[in-house]
Amino acid sequence: MDAKTLQAATGISGPRANEWAAPITAAMAEFGVITSSQQAAFIAQWAHETAGFALLREVWGPTAAQLRYEGRADLGNTQAGDGKRFMGRGLPQLTGRA
Repeated sequence: MDAKTLQAATGISGPRANEWAAPITAAMAEFGVITSSQQAAFIAQWAHETAGFALLREVWGPTAAQLRYEGRADLGNTQAGDGKRFMGRGLPQLTGRA
């Protein structure tokens, strides 16, 4: 995917699109995101999670939802403080110790 297509699809700035086009294209190839529908969903989810590819760490309130990260074995959060320590990070905003 080129930067122009990414910019058109997401509404992000040209410089930000230039920064992310190659890594997003590589990730889609690595994970077999091939069809246009899959690519649209992939990009839409990442754009949403990162506020338009601007934030690579979750903004911590903490909100009521974020407080529920604490003690969640399904996320691997087994130690006190894991909820905040392992808040969302990266493009897909992975959450939890696991």
